Formats: sequence, C-alpha cells, structure tokens
Amino acid sequence: TGTVNFKVSASLKSYDDGKVISGTILDSEVVPTTITAYEDQIYIKPIYLIGSGTSIGWDNANALPMAWLDEGRFARVETLTGGTEQAFKWISVLTQWAPQWGTDDAGTVDGGNMVYRPTESDPDPPSILLPDGINGNYYIEADTVNLTYKTYLTSGNLYLVGDASNAGWDNANGIQFTEESPHVFTLTTDLKAEGGLKFLEVPGAWAPQWGTNEKGTAGSGMIVYRPTEGEPDPANIAAPSAAGSYKITVDMTTMMYTIEAQ
Repeated sequence: TGTVNFKVSASLKSYDDGKVISGTILDSEVVPTTITAYEDQIYIKPIYLIGSGTSIGWDNANALPMAWLDEGRFARVETLTGGTEQAFKWISVLTQWAPQWGTDDAGTVDGGNMVYRPTESDPDPPSILLPDGINGNYYIEADTVNLTYKTYLTSGNLYLVGDASNAGWDNANGIQFTEESPHVFTLTTDLKAEGGLKFLEVPGAWAPQWGTNEKGTAGSGMIVYRPTEGEPDPANIAAPSAAGSYKITVDMTTMMYTIEAQ
C-alpha cells in the first residue's frame, strides 16, 4: 500500500504557423490517494474441444475446456484416438454448435488453418480427421486470433529436474511423476531453496519439456510447453524459499502447476 499524488495540468496556447507564441499553464491542487496494488486471476472464457476422437465424443454439453495461454491462444493435453470418422473441432458455447472452428481441406492432425463458423446458419467447416494409428496424449494448441492450430504427441510421462531437486540438471535421471488422473501429474519430493525446476517428458532429452512464463512463482503458475529443441527454452520454475518436502501438481488440462509444502 502506498500514496500516489494526482494533479491536473491545463494549458492554453496560441499558435502562429504551427509555432507556440504564447501559453499559460494552470495546475490543480495535489490530491493524495492511497492505493493497494495487487494482481488477481482474471477469468478468460475458454473455447472447448469436442469430437469423436476425444474422450468426450460429440457431447457439446460436456466439451473439454481449453486453457487460455495469451492473446487468443488456448491449449490442453487430451487423449486422441484415430480411426474411421474419428475427428475433432472446437466450439465456443457449451450445448451450441456455433460459434465453432473446424479446418479446411489442407488441415491435418499435425496442424493447419482454423475455419470459423459464426452461426448455425453458416456451413460447417470440415473437422480435423484422425487417421488410424493416431492414438495417444496430444498437446493441442488453438490460436483464435491467427486462426491456426497445431498438435504434438506427448510421451504420457513426466520427470522433475533442476538444481532445486535431488536430480539436479541430469536429464537422464529425472524424478518421475505419477499420473493421478488423466493428464494430471503429482510428485511429493524434497526440494532445495536454490536454483530452479523444469519438467521433462523423455529421460535424456531436453525436449519436450515444460517450464513457466514471467508470472510463474515458486508456488504456482502456468506451464509453458517446449515441443522440440528448436523452440526457445521456457523460464525455469523458481525454487521454494525454504528447503523441505513439497507436493508438485502439474495439470495439463488447465496448463497450471502448484508446489505445496508438506
């Protein structure tokens, strides 16, 4: 909490050929105001993943919410199953088929253009088809501003590394998480009050990996995906302020992590 001083300055000027030839400035009295600055979570309406190739099918009342990342980008990890007529799309409002997003004739399971259907009177865009063999947990990202989407097959596993952990930065010997529920991983382990942490998917490889963004803290924050080693490293997750036993939860449906002292 602090005091911020406000005042209003008003000026009246005369011009000749764009040059100021005279001017007066009048200042109001200073008004002190006490302000408490804080940051809170802001709710961004999600978009929803739906389709026969997902765990929810075409049930538009229970479609799967995509977590907001930034500037119109949404993501989640979801199990996709391939086969005849297996596919997915996105909708904007539960129980409604429009607004929705599909793709065009060039769209594939790996990525492509999103095609918007604003109302139910507009034609359905094609669904993203899932051929045979496309079975596994996929990171799915939809960009509703640039109208593109992309997917990456994940390993379905998660490992802790970092100098705040007992594994250090030895990526071949990360500490394995347990998948408590679909795409939600937990690990209770000792952490040090120094350095940082990250999450890896494959022992011995630096990608795919998960870090955080500039708002991530030692207690919670957003997970940021690095699908390949050609992509920039996300920021490390900060070490806790005190050494001890902590429970780490990584939720790939909400794109969030928490670190709680035990």
